[in-house]
Amino acid sequence: MKKNGGSGRVRTVNVQPTETPHRAAIKKKILKVCQGRFMTRGEISKALKINMNTLRSEYLYYMARSGELQPAKPLGTKNGQAYQAKR
Repeated sequence: MKKNGGSGRVRTVNVQPTETPHRAAIKKKILKVCQGRFMTRGEISKALKINMNTLRSEYLYYMARSGELQPAKPLGTKNGQAYQAKR
């Protein structure tokens, strides 16, 4: 019996993490840092002292999808993506 449509791979579902006071505070900091200019995830990571991969997977992706951040390039662009807080 084949599972997952026979592909053998497990599919992941993008579920936005639960909003906690800690997450809300970090999101607020991200929006403040990105206000008025585009910043790469490396620049944001350095400014907030947050691991770059955690920043991308836990915050930037969901904030761009929800409209809180405006990506400089279409979502899914691998190299040089930058974000700016929406006004």
